[in-house]
Amino acid sequence: MRDPVHAIQEVLQRHPGGSIHLMGIGGVGMAGLASFLQHRGFQVAGCDLETNRFTSRLQDANITVRQGHDPAHLDADPILLIRSTAVPKEHPEILRAHKRAIPVYRRGEVFPALLRDEYTIAISGTHGKTTTTALSAHVLRACGRSPCYFVGGEWGEAGRVFDAGTESMVIAEADESDGTLIHYRPNVSVITGIDYDHMEHFADETEFVGVFRRFIEQTTDRTIICADDARLRSLVTEHTQTISYGFASDADVRATEIEESAERTSFTVAVDGSDAGRFVLPLAGRHNVQNALTALAVAQHLKIPMEQAGAALSTFRPVRRRFERLGAWRGVPVYSDYAHHPTEIKALIGAARQLQPRRLLAIFQPHRYSRTRALGRDFPPAFAGVDHVVLAPIYAASEPPLEGGRLEDLATHFREDARVSFEASDDLDHAWRLIEARAEPGDVLLLVGAGNIERLGVRVDQP
Repeated sequence: MRDPVHAIQEVLQRHPGGSIHLMGIGGVGMAGLASFLQHRGFQVAGCDLETNRFTSRLQDANITVRQGHDPAHLDADPILLIRSTAVPKEHPEILRAHKRAIPVYRRGEVFPALLRDEYTIAISGTHGKTTTTALSAHVLRACGRSPCYFVGGEWGEAGRVFDAGTESMVIAEADESDGTLIHYRPNVSVITGIDYDHMEHFADETEFVGVFRRFIEQTTDRTIICADDARLRSLVTEHTQTISYGFASDADVRATEIEESAERTSFTVAVDGSDAGRFVLPLAGRHNVQNALTALAVAQHLKIPMEQAGAALSTFRPVRRRFERLGAWRGVPVYSDYAHHPTEIKALIGAARQLQPRRLLAIFQPHRYSRTRALGRDFPPAFAGVDHVVLAPIYAASEPPLEGGRLEDLATHFREDARVSFEASDDLDHAWRLIEARAEPGDVLLLVGAGNIERLGVRVDQP
């Protein structure tokens, strides 16, 4: 089967400045791709079922965005149609494109095609890649470099997901969720860790891990890995040029003497066994120390002085919905977090406990029936340390309900585990009412999940 990247490159080279249409343009990854294509000189337009902050920003940048999908959007005969994975292949707009011989590709096939001529640092992994990508871009820019970056979340004062920079270097968050990670040929591959996920796409864990194996094999220069992940270490052979980071005693870039608080974390860094200094990160949680070490490993590869790179960490601003303080409700601080995998939730709870609340409360919106079915038993222990959890209905993300992955199935796991007090809700508004009846001054409330749970934030008084 022909590599779709080559076919995409041929289309783009034959039609410089041509028009490109994106279905699902309001998604974070698609919005960043739309901006990149415009930066490359193409005429960009797109559509989505709903408008949002991303579509508004794209329109402000003179990118046409239409609400709703319609085959008539293709009347302009674009050279390419790019679809989000949320858009089914049988959609009438897609079928119209095929009928008119307009090439159709996924975002994860087009993005790697655009990166083939750039010096690319591609950051992947089951957890932490958005914060890690932002940290790496921040450290490099604070140290005088100016890479282009793509972040899978809103970052900085402007809430950007893309910035062109001035160098022919790209720091890109590379998504593994739909298997398109195999199309990347990065100069530097970064993998933050591997926990089985995205069951809606991968038949089993072996297939999932195989995507990362190919990602490493196709890296041209160096691979940067978390030394604390045994499965990830097993993918690296003696022929791989590697920098490792983490807490492990043999990590090339290692953190020790970690001190945590609610607002910051400090730690000492050793590089190849030699003391490189003590640094401060304005984020809570040991998982964020690992994220910071990733950025330091990238800096090490680029020969940026470690003292300079480490000092840059102190001015980092977090990505939206990564332990983000929304404000307070009747004196109860409310934090929002994108965590949706048990490993991520466990890390979030560890960071939240640093706030030393009287009680820690949470509303959790599970993401996808397939994930809930596969990892259902792992969610209750992940919430250990929370005094009470309200379970909201599953955020389907276009999936049909699956036996074993419904809300009642997850509630059964919580009931059988019995270590966390919980109750199930009918919808998000009901979940909020259940929390309202419990929350008292001194408590802290977490809004947890990757779906639309963030809309509950409108109920919170802004800080």
